[in-house]
Amino acid sequence: MTKTIDYIKNRSSLIQENVSINSVDVKLQSDLPDDVNLAKILTTVKGSLPKAYFKKLDGIEVVDLEEFDERDISAKYSLSDKKLYISANRQDDSSDMLDDIYHEIGHHVESLYPDHIYGDKAIRDEFLLKRKQLYFELASEGYDLTRYNLADPEYNKELDYFFYERVGKRMMNMVTAGISIRPYAMVSLKEYFAVGFEQYYLGNDKQLHKISPVLYKKISELHNLARKER
Repeated sequence: MTKTIDYIKNRSSLIQENVSINSVDVKLQSDLPDDVNLAKILTTVKGSLPKAYFKKLDGIEVVDLEEFDERDISAKYSLSDKKLYISANRQDDSSDMLDDIYHEIGHHVESLYPDHIYGDKAIRDEFLLKRKQLYFELASEGYDLTRYNLADPEYNKELDYFFYERVGKRMMNMVTAGISIRPYAMVSLKEYFAVGFEQYYLGNDKQLHKISPVLYKKISELHNLARKER
């Protein structure tokens, strides 16, 4: 797969105003850092994702929300209004914003193909097996996880806090090496899919295949299915 970072560098510039991608309006409501070229990013996204992934997506807004600072996040997908909200000032460069857009489109894709993604429970089983591995790794480092149910694939705010505040990013990076392609994938089943989706399209598909073969296969199947849609 073409490395998207090189793709960004080689694409010609487009206007940095309000644009659209596959008939989805993109509104730039906050100033972007100098190192972020939104038009090139959107060109990359359009060239790599099947058009069907944009069905029922009502918009992409580049805007700085108070929620981003409150939750220490840089993007979100709103299922209620089917929009992507991407921070402007919390981006380091174009590749950082590209990562966010792929990730949040991954959450939108979940809403389009829930049965195909989760119906056979294959991804769920792979995720829960990795949660067991993570439990063992953290327990061996002396962390007490008895109050957390790692067999529950749904998002849990307390568990998220435990991973990133109690355990910390450095330790999470260490204990998840070989278990997940990024530590955040272990937060919930939905994040496991979205992180895998993001990494697949960022060009890290070979590593994803090695670490999470079931997830890789599912995303590949989904890509081919969506490509055939009119």
